[in-house]
Amino acid sequence: MSISDDGHRCPEEDAVLKALVLALGNSLKGDEGVAQVVLEELRKRLRTGDGLELTGSVIGGIALINRMLGFDKVLIIDPDQTPGRSPGDIHTHTPDTMEEMLHAASDAGSLKRNLELGEKFYPGQMPKEVAVIGIEVEDIDHFREGLTPAVAAAVPKTVEEAMRILKGWGIDGT
Repeated sequence: MSISDDGHRCPEEDAVLKALVLALGNSLKGDEGVAQVVLEELRKRLRTGDGLELTGSVIGGIALINRMLGFDKVLIIDPDQTPGRSPGDIHTHTPDTMEEMLHAASDAGSLKRNLELGEKFYPGQMPKEVAVIGIEVEDIDHFREGLTPAVAAAVPKTVEEAMRILKGWGIDGT
């Protein structure tokens, strides 16, 4: 809590947006590392601090709940394998529209279900807004670094989509 010189609370300073950009996936498993590549590009364009955190994670499933606690808004960048989509396709979802996604990195249960559990166990502490950018991947079954060409080509479009979402949340680049 911020206190002014005259001893009064300053609510406008306490109302700083807390946003998290969370890139999921293991960069040692080929295309599963695409979100980490996107995260590095976002780090070049965004200034952290003042309520914005950019981080990568290899955890998935229910462990994501603890990572999101205390943030107002969370943008998840997630490698996916969705039937009927092609490697390099990107798609943006909210919790209400992400049921059909098969998350390559967040494999221990659906993100939607984990968000529901988080709200049940931590009422009022989960983000009020969550967006997910899914990037369709091809090769996640082999330990290797680097992306397949179709997935690598999706990185610039994914960065632009992330910047669009963040701008809508009032977060601009440097």
